[in-house]
Amino acid sequence: MKRKIFFSLFWVVTSCSIGFSQYVSVNCDGFSVNGSSFRPLIVSYCVDFYFNGSSWYVSPNGNYSTTWGYPYNQDGRFCFSTTTDQSTSSSVLNSDLTLIKNMGFNTVRIHGIGPNTSGTSLLVKPNNNYSTYFSLLDDLLSRIAAAQLKAILLIGAPQAWNIHDSYKTFLENVANHYKNNTTVFAYSIMAELNSSWSLGSPNDKMKISNWVTEWCDAIKKYDNNHLIYVGPMLPQTCVAWDPLVMPIDFVGMHYYAWSENLTTSQDIVASYLYWTGKSISMPWIIDETGFSGTSQPETSPKTGSEADQSSYSTHISTRTLDCGGKGFSWWQFRDINWVASDGDTCYEKFFGTYRRWWNGSNTSKSVSTTFSGFQSITPSSSRCTKPSSYYNMYNYSTDRLTGYVKDNNNQPIANAVVWAMAYGTGSYITYSKSDGSGYFELNTGTPLSNLNVIWISAPGYSTVQDLSNLSTSGKTYTLRLINSKGWTKKWQNSNGYSLGSWTISSTDKFYKGDFNGDGKSEILRCQTGGSPDRIIMLSFNNNTADWQIEWNNNLDPNRGDGIYYMRNNLVVGDFDGDGKDDIIGFNGNDVKTFKYQSGNWTLWETNNGQINNPQYPLSYIQPYQDYVLSGNFDGVGGDDLLASDLPSGYTTWFKYTSGNSWQWVNSDYGYTNNPTYSMSYMRPYRDQFIVGDFDGDGQDEVLGNDLPNGWMTMFKYENGTWNWKWSDGGNDNCGMRGFRSNLVVGNFDRDNSDELLGLNSTGVKFDYISNQFSITWTTTGSNYFSDWDIYPPTNLYLSIKTNQNSTQQLLCIKGTLAASYSFNTTTECTPLPPLVSSTDSESKEKDKVTDLNPEIQLFPNPALKELSIILTSSEFETNWKMYIYNIQGQNVKSIEVPDFNQRTYLKVNLEDFEPGVYFVKVFTEKETITNKFIKSK
Repeated sequence: MKRKIFFSLFWVVTSCSIGFSQYVSVNCDGFSVNGSSFRPLIVSYCVDFYFNGSSWYVSPNGNYSTTWGYPYNQDGRFCFSTTTDQSTSSSVLNSDLTLIKNMGFNTVRIHGIGPNTSGTSLLVKPNNNYSTYFSLLDDLLSRIAAAQLKAILLIGAPQAWNIHDSYKTFLENVANHYKNNTTVFAYSIMAELNSSWSLGSPNDKMKISNWVTEWCDAIKKYDNNHLIYVGPMLPQTCVAWDPLVMPIDFVGMHYYAWSENLTTSQDIVASYLYWTGKSISMPWIIDETGFSGTSQPETSPKTGSEADQSSYSTHISTRTLDCGGKGFSWWQFRDINWVASDGDTCYEKFFGTYRRWWNGSNTSKSVSTTFSGFQSITPSSSRCTKPSSYYNMYNYSTDRLTGYVKDNNNQPIANAVVWAMAYGTGSYITYSKSDGSGYFELNTGTPLSNLNVIWISAPGYSTVQDLSNLSTSGKTYTLRLINSKGWTKKWQNSNGYSLGSWTISSTDKFYKGDFNGDGKSEILRCQTGGSPDRIIMLSFNNNTADWQIEWNNNLDPNRGDGIYYMRNNLVVGDFDGDGKDDIIGFNGNDVKTFKYQSGNWTLWETNNGQINNPQYPLSYIQPYQDYVLSGNFDGVGGDDLLASDLPSGYTTWFKYTSGNSWQWVNSDYGYTNNPTYSMSYMRPYRDQFIVGDFDGDGQDEVLGNDLPNGWMTMFKYENGTWNWKWSDGGNDNCGMRGFRSNLVVGNFDRDNSDELLGLNSTGVKFDYISNQFSITWTTTGSNYFSDWDIYPPTNLYLSIKTNQNSTQQLLCIKGTLAASYSFNTTTECTPLPPLVSSTDSESKEKDKVTDLNPEIQLFPNPALKELSIILTSSEFETNWKMYIYNIQGQNVKSIEVPDFNQRTYLKVNLEDFEPGVYFVKVFTEKETITNKFIKSK
């Protein structure tokens, strides 16, 4: 979605039945099916694929049974019968689905169907054969549909980043097969992310964001009907696996307390839920939670009673909804004969709603009765309170570390995760306080001298790693907001000065294109000032999520057939239409074209130093080297050239034809606005031609820019002539004129058309919609998007593709700093507003507040219970919108536009606001007006 959808405090459960033959959608208000509200109540169900000696079949997981064994001289095993396991398994599977439906669940989360890995290979279950795999999964889904249930497919691969390309292929195959299956609710592409990931550097978050983006795009290549999500395990997962920098539809949290004590378990998970409600600005559910409970005489520090299990289920499912969760999932359907990863032989066995299957016996546990009332729960955000143990959930008291977490504008960040690890003694976590200070107190169960690393992050923010003087309190850690203003940071040069191991220089020239035909952008970097005589080509390595050198002239100017000598004036385009970009270069009398073949740049054609010599077709282009652009202007074949002989010569269109020759197609013949020559109407705009497919029809248009103050006009070649398609008529009718010298072309969203990014002191995105350029995104007056400072406007910007199926990213270079960003098209929701008094320390804000803009008068300021707002600008007599943002830039309240006579005087109730700094922003048709106030304590 491109628009922000505001959080709804109340869930309305409709009385109509859900259409299970429809797809599920989601927004900030929750899930829906065919327009009706759908509150997912999910249970995990484990399956196995077994072989009976002649064929494969799907079965409930064998460990759901109390007795199982291997049949004599066969590959399968008997889990539910001693004679005919396949038919009995089939019967038990259908019976289990009926029991799940009768308990009140509407969705099953299928565990055991994801691929296996072996080294760097991916193995599709059960026999590495897609035909077998889909046949088994089709059978399972048909049974689920017959039970009137939805299905979540857990198709994550263990350590998928090690088999990145193979995993993308697997996802494409699954998505293509199930794109029209309405039983499928969503794909879970990775769960319990931190359990198998070893943190390496603060840039891991961006690296992982790239991987997940490519996995999502692999699915979306074929399937736009189903939702995609990941399943982080704990709040500290956001250090690397941050859902707010992933293009997923929702996030599914995995929260466990690992304690037999009911009160402790509820408090710990309630702390997680409070943090989630305050920090996650996208739709979220509980994807896994549970309490290990049994009536058997077992002893385990993490296993309690069945009665406690029931109490936990009721309490945590309600608290999930109170804190803004849109669905709830229980792990799992039946007790199972598993051993926990820490060797506990009891804990993993007793999460089920039913006891293990034994000789036809299905015995329920008391927790099975707690789910029937889930759909009737009315959430109340006032119940999502901060537990007293929130900042020290495990009551550690050996030592204490204090500090502050702030953003790059020195503003405090609330609920940031502070996660310390110690040699041999585990890890410790706390959160920064929400009192307007960013202060934290980390209590540890070991002396601070044992700490070996501290990680600090928050959803949507960068990550900081501290490795030195870890026992020193009072440090301030600075996080940068990397998912903001509609853009998500995807990559940064970690050392701040190089790109692909080459130090960036102000004299470098950059040319981008798909030179090797892999569907991604490569970057040709040329040293243009002084020595050395170096030119390299960089490609993006999707496995490492970083740039690497693919080709290097090794300081030899003649390597690559002398492309180095043309480095100051290169033009990129797929001129012969073979799917790979070529290069045409100009240097004095020389015009040459080059192709990247067999790992090296090779000379394709040359004019041999000639001008207008029919023996050398390139020689006709030589006089036009002053200003040359490429584009597919007629939608036929490959890219063409639009070339101008400045200041007084012709502007001519050249095309590489099927006869393997460059031909003159059209020209202005030196005329201006002559009806005989349609290109002559383009001549006044030769100060700047901007090429892009702005209407998305596969054919490029030319936007002419008569600098510095003339018209902006777009031309398109149709029916054998260049036609005037749009113009601002010399007036700023779309807001583009202020950015006319700083426009970047790229397809940054998920449509088929190019957009224009205007980057000056602020940022604006223009889309060509209904024959008019319209603003579809802005930085709302700020000079930042994500953590990139747009100013000064001399920054270098390139639109690039780092993955064949992904949208283009914006590569930004300022001095030696380089970073790339993707346009965020996912749903952005407002986290829960503060609805209870803070228990944190006093606000450090001064009582005196200076007005930012007298057109919005705020009083009293500071305010305690009510804020009065007086609007003085005449702009408020037209359409406008008003929002209140907290210090983190999160929207905490939207204010309805009142009747005209009441617009200039408003009152806002602040009793639900926590103490701190807030901003009132009014968006009119022409400007954004901001003022600040403080909510006192």
